[in-house]
Amino acid sequence: MLLSRTLSPLLIAGVSLVASSARAEGVTLASWSAPKECPAQGEVEQRMRDKLPAGAEASARARVEKHKKGFKLTLEIPSRGERVLEADTCDAVIASAAVVLAMSYQADHPKEEAQPAPKEEKPAAPVIVPASIDSEKEAPKPPPSEAPRSLFGARAEGAVDVGLLPTPTFGGGIAFGVDPIARLHVELFGGLYASQEATLASDATRGATFSLVSGGARGCYSITRKIEIGPCLGAEVVSISANGFGAARVTNATSLTWGPEASAAALVPIAGPISLRAGAGAFFPLARQSFVITAQGTVHRADAVAFRAFVGPEVRF
Repeated sequence: MLLSRTLSPLLIAGVSLVASSARAEGVTLASWSAPKECPAQGEVEQRMRDKLPAGAEASARARVEKHKKGFKLTLEIPSRGERVLEADTCDAVIASAAVVLAMSYQADHPKEEAQPAPKEEKPAAPVIVPASIDSEKEAPKPPPSEAPRSLFGARAEGAVDVGLLPTPTFGGGIAFGVDPIARLHVELFGGLYASQEATLASDATRGATFSLVSGGARGCYSITRKIEIGPCLGAEVVSISANGFGAARVTNATSLTWGPEASAAALVPIAGPISLRAGAGAFFPLARQSFVITAQGTVHRADAVAFRAFVGPEVRF
């Protein structure tokens, strides 16, 4: 009975010591914060523990944040300072952090020579272990993320209009754009189209020479990557001018109107900052004026729907 009372405290102390030692081994994250799609702290500690030698102990602080189109992990190791890692997925950036932590531990705890030199020979020269090893160089690089998207763009383009003038006409223009957020492109554009003539159906000697100038803004949202394709919505202002000929009294007239446009556009990378952007769609003028020769008849009236297309090289910067 006395022996049992004497051994019980010793057994309890021994069990507590073993349990304490087991808890001390492994990886402890003093702090952990991450988006909801990342693993829980316990799972992260287990992944890092798997990279360490048996019985090793390490501690760190970790914080994961969403960054561009991937994730950024800030790992603070007491003996090494901060390391910042990036990857496309949360699992990938955690895997890289586990390797970095393991390499830092190995640098702080180099293996000693296990075999002593024979007594009859001179002791071997001590092995010099560098005091600092750059763990980032030895750790595998995270998967490369996509190159940052250029913010601004400028384009010269060729264009065609069907419906605003008497016959289809070609023109040219310029556009300046900006990408305020990923996949969204907003631009201002303007164009000048070739002039053409139209005459009365009843008298080919009387008519007018028409010219077209347009300008507007549109926004396009890409639903694909690399080759970006997506729908566009915008608004456009057009000016149709007519210079009469053949009548006894020749006059000039201008029709100014505006309306919405709906189209689809694509951006195809070519080389470096050079890409090719093209698009096609419809313009809906909210007002349509007729160009007439008094007492003779109508020379031209714009269609209710005009079809547009453009294409041109774009420089992104």
